[in-house]
Amino acid sequence: MKKEHKILLIAILVMLIFNFSGSIASRAFDFNYAFLSPISFIIYGLVGFLVTKEKDIIAGLICAGILGFLESTLGSFVSKIFGEPNTGDLQFEMTTGTWIFMIVGVTVMAAITGAAGGAIALMLKKKSTE
Repeated sequence: MKKEHKILLIAILVMLIFNFSGSIASRAFDFNYAFLSPISFIIYGLVGFLVTKEKDIIAGLICAGILGFLESTLGSFVSKIFGEPNTGDLQFEMTTGTWIFMIVGVTVMAAITGAAGGAIALMLKKKSTE
């Protein structure tokens, strides 16, 4: 298995555990689950950084995008299996259109964040060769 695939697989497992535990914690400690979003972005950026170091920035962007897609689909499913996360006072109906918009939005934002992490990896790589 290629190293970038291992990085992505580990990140998927971390993200699923994060969604599961975050969902439970948001109910147990009564905080809005959305407050955990920055941690997701850190993970996307880290995946982009690590995969870019191993291969290239396009692979980093794609792996982070895949991770974002899986978090917005499989991660949401996992967190709902174990009880609806605390979303505060946010009350809205999850229609098909809303669901699709969320999946596309999270995937694109994850890819952009992964590309930013990849850009940092490239800058550090360039700096170390100078």
